[in-house]
Amino acid sequence: MTFKYRRTINTLARLTFMAALVAAFYAVWQWAYTETTFFDLGNYVVMLSYAGMMTLFMAVYGGLRVGSLRITNLFLSCFFALFFANFFIYLELSLIARAMLKLWPILALQGAQTVLALLGCYVMNTVYYALNSVRDVVAIYGGDAADEAVARKMGLYSRQFRIARVLSAEAPLDEIRRAMAPYDSVLLGAMDAGRRRDIFNECYRLGKRVNIIPDPADIALSVAHQTQLADTPILLCKNRELTPEQRLVKRLMDLVIAAAMLVIVSPVMLLVALIIKLQDGGPVFYRQARLTAGGQPFNIIKFRSMCVDADRDRQHETLRAVNNDERITSIGAFLRRYRLDELPQLLNVLAGDMSVVGPRPERVEHYDLYTRELPAFSLRLRVKAGLTGYAQIYGRYNTTPRDKLNMDLFYIESYSLLQDLRLLFMTVKVLFLPESTQGFADLPQAQRDDPAPQEREQDAG
Repeated sequence: MTFKYRRTINTLARLTFMAALVAAFYAVWQWAYTETTFFDLGNYVVMLSYAGMMTLFMAVYGGLRVGSLRITNLFLSCFFALFFANFFIYLELSLIARAMLKLWPILALQGAQTVLALLGCYVMNTVYYALNSVRDVVAIYGGDAADEAVARKMGLYSRQFRIARVLSAEAPLDEIRRAMAPYDSVLLGAMDAGRRRDIFNECYRLGKRVNIIPDPADIALSVAHQTQLADTPILLCKNRELTPEQRLVKRLMDLVIAAAMLVIVSPVMLLVALIIKLQDGGPVFYRQARLTAGGQPFNIIKFRSMCVDADRDRQHETLRAVNNDERITSIGAFLRRYRLDELPQLLNVLAGDMSVVGPRPERVEHYDLYTRELPAFSLRLRVKAGLTGYAQIYGRYNTTPRDKLNMDLFYIESYSLLQDLRLLFMTVKVLFLPESTQGFADLPQAQRDDPAPQEREQDAG
């Protein structure tokens, strides 16, 4: 029974968790904010408002993605979803009361819900893995080293996947069919288009789950518009730039957010600048040539996080990212850990060189290297570089160029203002995830073997 109804049980676990969080709000609201309660239907409006905000932020942060996120990530997602839901409901209740309410009850609510979130994430995670067995995966690819690394990476998630067999895409189709028949899932990597279509058809016929390592064409198809030409279904890939209206709204959002953030963080920036200057007397900022939309170069501005002569020794130019790089200053290590070294890039946003959200700006030499090995990498330059973005949030400093390209193409092909806002909220959580700033030396061996890992900027910045 548990196997047959596992989705229902998992859904009930999530609903129970959400109900407990809403009940905690109701208790605090009725106890501490009596001046905002109503006699009748108004109370239901407030409760629905809170439940709706919490559901929205849970969706933004992935707070209910049990089985997809590691438990630490899942808990952080719940924490920030609750933080923003509580922040906005506090503003709503203050508007109802026509005065700023006392703050400590909402802080107490956040604390109580944090404990509930810890317990809930543990219980939901335990229930999920008790009801969902490990999926045996057959990896099929054409000898591409990057695909081999992805297969090994999938094997690291031992509670979700187990690589049962690895097959060459060049093997006879009958052999592939027999090999994958006993297993749950298939991982398809790079191979001839015709062969991948044949294998996919067999997976479809056998009812297998198919994980596909995409190329740019796959990503374009994943967001294609479904239309009809008489009695023929058509997938339309519009492949267009941002409309003038979208560019205008995005630019206005950049100006408002960058200006507001500069005002908010200016005390922090002044303190950081003073510490950097006092530490070794060197310059506070570091400038470096990067590329933005259309391949246009610009000078990115960062707080200097390395010693003054870090780029004097030419042997370090191609050094991969490691946490114990002797060139990083003590304050620089702290700045990099929490990405505070990137705060001056708000000035680049105001100048119009960057957007708040977009692909990470690449060094010119890295771009030249990556495009030689991966020509489609140039597609990232269809929009302005960003201070934060899809690849910055879901990737790491050592994310491979191919994976970074695919993540940025997902962003570009499905661009919307709502997506930008979601990524902005997600950025807050990323600051608290140590793996987001993980260096090459921190990787498991399976990931260290990925070709051409994305380097953390090995410069004096």
